[in-house]
Amino acid sequence: TTTVAAETTTTAVAAETTTAAAAKTFKFGYISKLLTHPWFTAESAGIETFCKENGIEYVSADANMDDEKCLQLVDELITQKIDALMICATSQGIGPAIVEKCTKAGIPVLTIDDTLLDSAGKQLNHVGLPTKEVGIMGGEALAKLAKEMGFFDDAKNVVKVMNLTSPKLSVLMERTEGYTEALKKNTPLTQDSDYILVDTKDGMLNNALP
Repeated sequence: TTTVAAETTTTAVAAETTTAAAAKTFKFGYISKLLTHPWFTAESAGIETFCKENGIEYVSADANMDDEKCLQLVDELITQKIDALMICATSQGIGPAIVEKCTKAGIPVLTIDDTLLDSAGKQLNHVGLPTKEVGIMGGEALAKLAKEMGFFDDAKNVVKVMNLTSPKLSVLMERTEGYTEALKKNTPLTQDSDYILVDTKDGMLNNALP
């Protein structure tokens, strides 16, 4: 049998716990592989806006395409007592190391844009585009534009497709597969020899332009 005093004490403790939970300010961390890139700048701004609207403290960091710096930033944000980490890592190969660091600290990880796997090969929770499907949509749009511009009107025209991608980055490869699939289906470019695959190392613009 529970006494009135015990019930009162339990209610008081529950109220204090609820008040403490409500008073806690969550801190979210975001690490970008290149925060100066317009895509990631806009992405960070969107996260920051959401955090402000929901009373969440937000801290962002730029790994600047450096794997070692990316891992150092994970350590720094853990030291800053973040409650969750959102990350677009500099390379997918460091995924297990990132997961190990955050797991030890009890911090959940959400990947953005580029997927990551843990040491067991399991993909982390992810927010991003339906990668291959986006490529198919892009390929269909390119095919339509090429036909409108008369690329295939003259049989003497030699048309090739240059795919600037990176075999080390799965999302880029999946997107490239989508583009190629759609172009083969919607243009006369049906042979593998019609497609030139160029490894840009990381898929970033500065390495794609040359």
